[in-house]
Amino acid sequence: MIWGKELNIAEKRVVRGMVRKAKDAQRMYNYSRSTMAETTAMQPKAPFMVAKEQIDGYESTWSNVDDEPRPYIVYNFVQGIDKPDRVAPPIRSSGLEAEVRFSADEIRDMTMMQKASLGKEGQEKSGVAIEKRQQISGIANFPYYDNTVSAMIYLAKILIDLIPKIYSKPRIIRILGLDETEKQVSINSDIDLLTKEKLDKVFDLNVGKYDTTVTAGPSFATQRQETKEFLLQYMEKDPESVPYIRHVVMKYQDVPGVDEIVAIFKKIAPPGVVEQEGEEGGTEEEMLAQEEMMQQQQAGEEGIPPSDQSAGQIAEIQVLQENEKLKGLELDNIKKEKEINRVIEETNRIVKQSNVNK
Repeated sequence: MIWGKELNIAEKRVVRGMVRKAKDAQRMYNYSRSTMAETTAMQPKAPFMVAKEQIDGYESTWSNVDDEPRPYIVYNFVQGIDKPDRVAPPIRSSGLEAEVRFSADEIRDMTMMQKASLGKEGQEKSGVAIEKRQQISGIANFPYYDNTVSAMIYLAKILIDLIPKIYSKPRIIRILGLDETEKQVSINSDIDLLTKEKLDKVFDLNVGKYDTTVTAGPSFATQRQETKEFLLQYMEKDPESVPYIRHVVMKYQDVPGVDEIVAIFKKIAPPGVVEQEGEEGGTEEEMLAQEEMMQQQQAGEEGIPPSDQSAGQIAEIQVLQENEKLKGLELDNIKKEKEINRVIEETNRIVKQSNVNK
């Protein structure tokens, strides 16, 4: 159980929740809305004003006149008495409508949850005014947020105490990352139970002590949406930044095939923006050049004067390094050009297919 606000009245501890002071306003809102709904429902069922002689023999028909549609209604003609007619239906009261609005405002005032803090459009128009209203709501209801965090910390401590007792043997567990992506890891073992390979990091829950920290704030989905909107707005203001950050923006798009699109954007990004993954070491010439430089450095440390080293060899190594860099850039550009052509061909194919389907 999570406590609300605590008060001390006459040396007596009183705890209340967020809705305590909004109960009366809620009751008035419920009464007014119920009365309005009842009035609206009674309008098509207003009673008839008739004389007893006019419905003599047709009582059952007139008793169920509102239960089912009828093409006509029979009545007895009585000289000197007008035909049966409905009484004027009840009219919705403007006072009830005003009471509903007042009660709704009072509920928000008592709970300090204004429209702006709920993401709805209110009287605030500027961004600063909306932010101020949201801050007021957060400050007024801070005890509830703080007590929620305290309760979650206490629950986490209980779980930390129980987890080593339950997960005491090697096993595979499923964990969630900050971005809610699933991952399977091996615990209490120095071998990956899936691949049977030796692990660089061992997660032994029976060793060491653990603690927890809890922060309250927007969910990951909300943060993801806010990040996406910010990046899109930034690209509109700075179109030149699109080639540099479009692969990042695409990561926050919740569409099928987004991983493939991100991979393509990474490949065609400008040089230096994305580090090439999977590149280990270098070409044979680069490795020989590096080895030669290390030998020269070692010779210098052993006391061989730098003047005795061959200046021609150093220059040759530098030329080889520059040539390899140029070759790498050229290969990188060729790869990117092929990837761009592939994307263009795939796009044209999809467009043609869509036109054929039409």
